[in-house]
Amino acid sequence: MAQLSGDNGPVTVVSYAEPELRLVCASFSMSKQCRGDPYLVDRWRTRDGMSSRINTSRGVAIKGYDPVAYFVEGVPTPGSSEITTSWAGATWWFATVVNREAFTANPDHFAPQFGGWCSAGKALHIPMKGSPMKWRIENDQLFLQANFISYALHGMLDNRIQQLATESGNNEPDSR
Repeated sequence: MAQLSGDNGPVTVVSYAEPELRLVCASFSMSKQCRGDPYLVDRWRTRDGMSSRINTSRGVAIKGYDPVAYFVEGVPTPGSSEITTSWAGATWWFATVVNREAFTANPDHFAPQFGGWCSAGKALHIPMKGSPMKWRIENDQLFLQANFISYALHGMLDNRIQQLATESGNNEPDSR
C-alpha cells in the first residue's frame, strides 16, 4: 500500500504488480505522502522488459497503433505492418505514409510520453503497460494509461505527471 497526495486530495494506492493481475485501487481517506515502494520501482526497471525505453509487444510500439493518428484523427487507429519505421529500439506502425513521414520528422512530439508506459503508473511508481485504447492528449503530448482506473488517476495526478514529463523528457520509463 502506498499513500500520497494527489492533485485533488490525498490518495491511498494498493497495487498488485504481478503481470497476471494489475490492479490499482484508490481511496481518498489517507494523507501521508509516499515516494513509492522500492520493490515496485525496482520492478519498473527489471520485470517484463520494462527496462526498455519504449513499451513494446514483440518489438512493435503501442501494439501497432499509429501514434500520429491520435493527433490527426483523434482516435486510436491501427497501423499497418507494411508502413513502418524504427525509432528508439522499436518498430512503429502507421495507417498512412503521410503519418509515417510526420513521425519521422518529429518522433519526440508524436511518440507517447514515458515510452508508452502508463502515465498514472509512472507518477505512482507502479510499472504498468499503457493501452493504446486508454489515452489522452494534454499540452500537445500523448499519454497512455493501463486501464480505466489509471485513466481516472491520471486526472487526479495531472500536475505530477506533467512535472515528470517536463523533468524526464519524452519516452523515459525510469522514474528516478
